[in-house]
Amino acid sequence: GELGVLGGILSLTKEAIKRGMTPGSKVLDYGILPAGMFLGDKLGISPDEKVIIVERLRTVDGTPVAIETSNIPLKYMPDVSESMFEATGADASTFDLMDKSGIHLAKAADIVSAVKLEKREAELLDMEEGEPILQRERWTWDDQGRLAKWSRAFFKAKSRYEMNLR
Repeated sequence: GELGVLGGILSLTKEAIKRGMTPGSKVLDYGILPAGMFLGDKLGISPDEKVIIVERLRTVDGTPVAIETSNIPLKYMPDVSESMFEATGADASTFDLMDKSGIHLAKAADIVSAVKLEKREAELLDMEEGEPILQRERWTWDDQGRLAKWSRAFFKAKSRYEMNLR
């Protein structure tokens, strides 16, 4: 993926508001767990370190457009609560949530690939199982150069909502 300055990366939240639409987020799953081998590797932390894992259904005007799972080391958002992620409008942005916690995200690297939809994700996005969908992995660093978040999102490409999600 290309490295980009986050200011230049479209946010689902900001883009929707700009178009006079209402972005929303519904928390599907939330937990604070040890990273384990997989997330420890993705985030460059010890498998024992605690990670905030939040899976959200992202909507625009009530229509599901993406499923995003964000993984954030707990040390960066120690005062986190599930309700913080269950917001509509401007508050739906993880970017802004982290900003309020004093973590100023500065750059990201993405890997985007086409994958086949699993049954659960297909149902949530009102699509067919096995349909192709874009999967975006994103690593995000803060202004101190610390890897602060790894996220994976599935988003509908063939719709007027095509954009980078944050």
